[in-house]
Amino acid sequence: VSLDGRWLWVNQKLCEIVGCRKDELLSKTFQDFTHPDDLEVELRYTRQLIAGDLGTYSMEKRYLRKEGSVVWINLTVSLVRDASGDPSYTIAVIEDITERKHAEQGLRRSLNMLLALREAGRVLGSTLSSEEIGSRLLEIMRNVSGLTATVISVQDDTGELRIWRSAGLEG
Repeated sequence: VSLDGRWLWVNQKLCEIVGCRKDELLSKTFQDFTHPDDLEVELRYTRQLIAGDLGTYSMEKRYLRKEGSVVWINLTVSLVRDASGDPSYTIAVIEDITERKHAEQGLRRSLNMLLALREAGRVLGSTLSSEEIGSRLLEIMRNVSGLTATVISVQDDTGELRIWRSAGLEG
């Protein structure tokens, strides 16, 4: 990669990662594909690398594929200097870690659900009033789901479901 971010050489795997043909990729910069939320951090690392403050850097970041979807990558970049010691270009190793990031998200959701269930068990086993239990359970459900409207239904003696507590349904 040139010092201004243009790809100088790419392999087929990178073309697949970003969803472009080789000729398209060689006419663009890494900045063209970097997710806007990740760009400033990478540009800061690149400036530090060129200035000699870093020997290499590695980061997880997102690329926006040609068709618009997001792909997570692990990026490791090293600077190559010319014979006189001046910065010449960088070498970047790019690994698609999208599947791992999705698995991590799933694990975080599962952990949050387990923690919420544990807390709900504590609330249900407490000596709080029915009203306090309902409020706490609604709060737990909102926190784990991220939703603003929450309903707790119970089955009565006739088998009918009825709303026991709700929040966020007003209006």
